[in-house]
Amino acid sequence: MRAVRRAVLVGLLLGSVPAATTEAAEALTYDHVHLGVPDPKVATEWYVKYLGATRRPDGMPGVFFGPTRFNMRVTAKPTPSDGAVVDHVALSYTDVAATVAGLAGSGARVLEPVHQIPGLYRAAMIEDPWGVKLELVEDPQLLGFHHAHTRAADPAAMLRWFEDVFGGRRGMLKGRVEGLQFGPVWLLVDRADNPPPSDGHAIDHLGFRTTDITSELAYLKGRNVPVLGEPRPDPNVATTFATFVEIRSVHGCSWSNSAGEDS
Repeated sequence: MRAVRRAVLVGLLLGSVPAATTEAAEALTYDHVHLGVPDPKVATEWYVKYLGATRRPDGMPGVFFGPTRFNMRVTAKPTPSDGAVVDHVALSYTDVAATVAGLAGSGARVLEPVHQIPGLYRAAMIEDPWGVKLELVEDPQLLGFHHAHTRAADPAAMLRWFEDVFGGRRGMLKGRVEGLQFGPVWLLVDRADNPPPSDGHAIDHLGFRTTDITSELAYLKGRNVPVLGEPRPDPNVATTFATFVEIRSVHGCSWSNSAGEDS
């Protein structure tokens, strides 16, 4: 008998935040980060060579940082992620200075050199050759995919919605920065007036996983989140199915939901 594995893959095209709900939500976890690049095979090799990513075992373009998949979709001219709703994602290393030094000749731009963020960790900000903004941090307590940093006009409302609807666990990163945890990985939100949706940017969307896509879609519909289609085969994972749902209220999000089977 085959076990059913289900996932909700949520692509954030944020602009506004819907009203919070009082109904209890399943605690979702991150499934993937979806990048838009002109040549997914070239980008895959770059992330493996320069950032220590792990190749996908099925040989498809894309990589893993720990258990989180970084998908690569063909986008001829991706808009840099800087300033969009999904502004950047963070990767954690044991030696961030060595990681940045290893980027010499890679085509990446160093936006902020290695520096100490008081009370947090040493960090640097870079942009890959295709406009993906990446924060490289030195946090031995959480290596690999560390956090997604988003932007919204009302950060408190956005955090409250993700806590209520997606079951994020509220906490303080290192006791200093408020955010939500999905599994061990953080979601952080900065304030910005009218940040553009992430769709079409170098970081196109974020993916979240659920244990039951049927129940999750019904739950989202009950929250007046428009579902844009029924689950369909996901081209990124042969054993999964996906659909997109969208919200346009206080942050304006677009999401893809998937379910699949493993032998």
